[in-house]
Amino acid sequence: MHAYKLLAPRPVWLVTTVDAKGRINAAPFSFVMPVEFDPPLVSFACGREHHTYKNIAETKEFVINIPSASLKKQILVCGKAWPVGVNELEKAGLKWAKAKKVKPPLVKECPINLECILKEIREGEHCLVIGEVVEAHFKKEVFNGKVNLKNFKPLMHLGGIDFATADEI
Repeated sequence: MHAYKLLAPRPVWLVTTVDAKGRINAAPFSFVMPVEFDPPLVSFACGREHHTYKNIAETKEFVINIPSASLKKQILVCGKAWPVGVNELEKAGLKWAKAKKVKPPLVKECPINLECILKEIREGEHCLVIGEVVEAHFKKEVFNGKVNLKNFKPLMHLGGIDFATADEI
């Protein structure tokens, strides 16, 4: 069934994790949503076979990096099926920085980064990963008390390899 295609466009999140050995993993997701305000909870759907799922189940931490549309090419690189231990950020030519409260890194090129601690995984064909945002980072040109969409064009997923920005839709 392809009814989920009717739910497009969807925002894209680049989720970074690390495994028990500290190896970086990055993967894009578009089945994403905020869940609660207080405490701030966010969620995304992920298959059990994904390195992202395995890393989060093991370490209980992740970072949501919200890319601008200018990062489409790099997001597609991160979305390829790389072997365990391959740093997708490196393959995509993206830079990373140490997070304040979790081990997975922040993606420097993304204007918004949310450090998260795992609250719950709801098991299913695709598992719902729910995390609490424990630290947020915003570039000032994107958020200075309110979101500035003139300076931030979030990447939206239309399905497959098709993307757009909100103002194009």
